[in-house]
Amino acid sequence: MVGAGVKLIWFTGSGILRFFFCIMKLIQQYIYNKTRIFYACFISGMVE
Repeated sequence: MVGAGVKLIWFTGSGILRFFFCIMKLIQQYIYNKTRIFYACFISGMVE
């Protein structure tokens, strides 16, 4: 259901909207990767 909505926005939306969605995905991935690296460093720090 959500995927269909996103596809509808993707096809009907403007280039700016598409760009915005792409940026949002990138930011999400960036934050996720950062937190993963942070936890890895935190855990290794705890072990030492």
